[in-house]
Amino acid sequence: MNPLFHLIAVSPVVFILYPEIGLINSLFLFVGGWLFDIDHYLYCIFKHKNFSLKDCYNFHSPYAKEKDLLHIFHVIEFYIFIFIIGIFVTPFIYLFLGLMYHQIFDLSKIIYFKIKKDPRLKNARAISLIMWIRRHSPSNSTKLKTL
Repeated sequence: MNPLFHLIAVSPVVFILYPEIGLINSLFLFVGGWLFDIDHYLYCIFKHKNFSLKDCYNFHSPYAKEKDLLHIFHVIEFYIFIFIIGIFVTPFIYLFLGLMYHQIFDLSKIIYFKIKKDPRLKNARAISLIMWIRRHSPSNSTKLKTL
């Protein structure tokens, strides 16, 4: 989670495309490219009952201190949902494009750390809500304990 980086990365794209796509679509593109890291903060609120933005930033940066975090706006089901809405509501296509732009930077960071073989980098974020729910279901945890 680096909100400043995502803000700096998406702003030029929004300013360049603004004359062509208009204000509403530009706002949706901006929100998709920057604001969707709010799920990191929501994770800290719900999981750790901590409302401090600074603590949340420190928790997620530079390496997650927990494995299998659920960031609801970073799962594939959410992207599919936004894309489907975008088929019918044009601003949501720009929201989807902003999310993809955001995800490119998140994935490039992960690839960089994997190339560096950094041992502190774990598979910290769930990429699928359905698979995360399956891994955390009570029946699954019982099976894991018996093995």
